[in-house]
Amino acid sequence: NVEGKRIPFGFRHRTLPHFTKDDYGPESKGFVENSYLAGLTASEFFFHAMGGREGLIDTAVKTAETGYIQRRLIKAMESVMVNYDGTVRNSIGQMIQLRYGEDGLDGMWVENQQMLTMKPTNAVFESEFK
Repeated sequence: NVEGKRIPFGFRHRTLPHFTKDDYGPESKGFVENSYLAGLTASEFFFHAMGGREGLIDTAVKTAETGYIQRRLIKAMESVMVNYDGTVRNSIGQMIQLRYGEDGLDGMWVENQQMLTMKPTNAVFESEFK
């Protein structure tokens, strides 16, 4: 589909030149019956390419939009910092949050994980894995 709808009629009330005028059949409205493995017909290939292009354009546009939103949020929050008393305040001292993260815990120290590593000698390692 394109824009969440079936393929619209274009020039002379056709979706593609392969179809007759005012053809409302599933094939002419963008239904792709075959897989890549079975092989696409010419019209299926065109319809599939239409959807692929739309997806590519949406990805580019949405990436730009979310990047711009993120930039504005970063600019709005760049004066916010955690003070020594644990409160979150902006550059003029207005309190944004009573405790950082609503609990005051430093995320780096919340959970401790031990990572067990193998420590065989070089000779043992070479004899087992060579």
